[in-house]
Amino acid sequence: GGAPLGSQSPHIFWIGGDRLLGVAGGYSPDVVGGAALHPLREVYLLDLPSSSGTAGVATRPDLVVKRLDCGTAGGRLPHGHPSMNGAASDFDPIRRCIYFFGGGAPHSDVHNACSALCLEGWEGDDPRATW
Repeated sequence: GGAPLGSQSPHIFWIGGDRLLGVAGGYSPDVVGGAALHPLREVYLLDLPSSSGTAGVATRPDLVVKRLDCGTAGGRLPHGHPSMNGAASDFDPIRRCIYFFGGGAPHSDVHNACSALCLEGWEGDDPRATW
């Protein structure tokens, strides 16, 4: 009891090189699996395994995952997009922002909000993201 029974609507973006940014969707604590969708608001940077080194030698043999705070941790909610479920999204590499629009569920709240998650330092070892 009390454990999430399902999750849905994650968004993932290629942000350059061997890097992806994943934004968690939501979880459903009910047996219907979506009747009450709760946002996770978690953002992860994924450095994919790379063999771009000399003579095909792996420069990063394993997947490296780093959770980014983005101003949503430590009880500072609400931040982030209201609902990832059904939201449209796109990464703008020039502005280094991910834009989200809309979302929600037909049996719950539907949103017309537009939100931006902007990245800083994503080329280096200390990436940050802010809603």
